Amino acid sequence: AMKMPSQIKAEDNFDYDKSISTLHNIEKEPAVDFSEYMWMENADEFDEQVMKQLEEEELMEECIEAMLEEDDVLDDDVRSQEKMGDIVYEFTKIISAKGKMEPAKKICLNPNADEFIPR
Repeated sequence: AMKMPSQIKAEDNFDYDKSISTLHNIEKEPAVDFSEYMWMENADEFDEQVMKQLEEEELMEECIEAMLEEDDVLDDDVRSQEKMGDIVYEFTKIISAKGKMEPAKKICLNPNADEFIPR
């Protein structure tokens, strides 16, 4: 038979009142809410989903950009043709106007003419 140490009394061994009060204190603290961390449980799936979504959006954007660029190219062609037409028209106007003007060389002045005095 084992001999129990005689100097330790059962009452001294454990202070029931103290331990109970500590338990009460623990219970009074608000319970930790883990619900906001629940997404971490499926974080990999979530990441995968987000990445897929981003890739799809990027692809859509690229398609839209490509379409817009094609439109721009067509618009630019039409616009540049219109501009060229305008420029050609302006030049022909200028050239035809210049053709009608008498070049100064053809005008002969009389160096011996009397001095012009306005009346």
